[in-house]
Amino acid sequence: MPDLPPSVIDDPEYQSVHKRREKAATDARAAQQKFFRFTGAFVVATAVAAICSGLILYGIDVPPDSADPVLGSMASELSRQWLLFLTAVSLAIAAFCSHLLGVSKFGNRHRENRLEAEILRFERERVALKVAHRIDPEAFKSAGESFRAFVERQEKYLSDAAQKNRKSAYSATVVAAVLAALAAAAGALGSLENKVILAAIAFLGVCTPALGAAVESWSQATGDTQRADLHEQSWKDLVAVRSEEADLNNAIEHQDLDAALAYAEKVFAVLAADVQEFVRLRESANDT
Repeated sequence: MPDLPPSVIDDPEYQSVHKRREKAATDARAAQQKFFRFTGAFVVATAVAAICSGLILYGIDVPPDSADPVLGSMASELSRQWLLFLTAVSLAIAAFCSHLLGVSKFGNRHRENRLEAEILRFERERVALKVAHRIDPEAFKSAGESFRAFVERQEKYLSDAAQKNRKSAYSATVVAAVLAALAAAAGALGSLENKVILAAIAFLGVCTPALGAAVESWSQATGDTQRADLHEQSWKDLVAVRSEEADLNNAIEHQDLDAALAYAEKVFAVLAADVQEFVRLRESANDT
């Protein structure tokens, strides 16, 4: 609950907007958690299925009585049965998650509720200023201070979100680079005759493409790079608007509701553009 006088918080108009906003925000968080949970399970399951299938195919070309115990074990009947079992389970999990994501549309529900929550959050700030102005000058002053704190929190959120998404995108890039390096190393060491190394190379040859595809799928699902760029630009735009904060201060001092709302609308325009672009990015990610 924002730091506002009880007379504003208890106002029926304010309470109506606040409750609807909190409900939309709660629904958005729940949908987001389910979206990432089942998307992550789908990505992992498909990667495991691809790795197991590759090992099965590789084991076909290795004689069961191979002198090397590592290579021989990959061709044994027991290993093949376990790999087939893991493949079947992984494919079943992937199919389940894919169907659930398609039918339940967690991504759509997250976007819709997130957008509604943001619109209602802006409306809540508007109503707070209007209600406080109607009550008395002291309440209006408190509402103005609360709105300044709101803008400060948004500035910090955008900065933190940009850094968080940038770090996540960088981590995915590093993982992809490591996998590419392993694939290159495997190719370069392919001429060696050490059987253990050859087994490791074979395993890398099967795993690397599957894990690389998994990293790419997760990167597309999260859209961290695009989100980092978006939040960074929104942060810059909000900082520019905050340079005009004297207009808000002057409006509060002179009990000028229209001027205070005019400044607030500039803030809302930046934040609304950020969330609308976020929604567009999520829609694009779901379409790919």
